Amino acid sequence: MKLEKKNFSQLKKQADKVFSLHIRTKYANWKGEVRCYTCDKVFTIKTIQCGHYVSRVYSNTRWLPENCRPQCYGCNVMKRGNMDEFAIRLEKETPGILEKLNIWKHQTSTVVKRLDLIYIINSYPLDNSL
Repeated sequence: MKLEKKNFSQLKKQADKVFSLHIRTKYANWKGEVRCYTCDKVFTIKTIQCGHYVSRVYSNTRWLPENCRPQCYGCNVMKRGNMDEFAIRLEKETPGILEKLNIWKHQTSTVVKRLDLIYIINSYPLDNSL
């Protein structure tokens, strides 16, 4: 189905899907293995998830690569993001990023529009083999 014919909910779901794949692929090695950001266990691109330091509830940071890293199901879901470890590693990797993310999440959020979602979808083309 063409993007223009999809409703807002379908576009948001596809934007999440392509962005998640982008994050997981970005951190994968040549064999398609990805290390969980918070526990260091290794998974495949297909089985690891896209974890967010700032919750996806905040649209300002939902599709922001600085806010996202690959996480296993155990850390992302069962440990609710394993936030203490996520924060330690993110701050070590990019000093000052936690403060910036917390400022960005509280900035007046603009309403996400269809064109914003289409832009995200087109920015991260989906590899249908995964």
